[in-house]
Amino acid sequence: MVHVHGTLTHGKDSHAELHDHASADAVTSALALLHELGERVTAPRRAVLDALAAEHAHATAEQLAAALPDVHRATVYRTVERLAELGIATSMHTGGGTAYHLAVTPTGHEHLHARCRACDRIVVLPADSLQTAVERLGRARLFRLEPDHSELVGLCEDCASTD
Repeated sequence: MVHVHGTLTHGKDSHAELHDHASADAVTSALALLHELGERVTAPRRAVLDALAAEHAHATAEQLAAALPDVHRATVYRTVERLAELGIATSMHTGGGTAYHLAVTPTGHEHLHARCRACDRIVVLPADSLQTAVERLGRARLFRLEPDHSELVGLCEDCASTD
């Protein structure tokens, strides 16, 4: 896939390692959530979930469709859009189009994603990175911020050092 990932700023695990340890649990959690929401669990939906869980990068629907030749392209597109609507996947607009990532993660593997506006790199951030802003906005009753469903944009470490 096209995007490179940084490491968690607290330095323990790389983004890829998080997925290696959690992909089966993430699919199980996503399937349980689909059932809870009264959604059908079809073979194509399961295939898309498996592909998203196995992918360390944000994948476009086009990339997922290419990885799933047995699933009709239109079905892949509809599935990732529906998963994003349900909050099971997140979507992020990049220079290469809309990319998706499995949002459902087992406890302990939560993280946020930020996109570098210069190189389009996706950087992994600790889940609590925006906790102060969430609490401050909540206390002021201005806005209920949902950082895990937000696109954070800025400059990665490499691009910031050359800026």
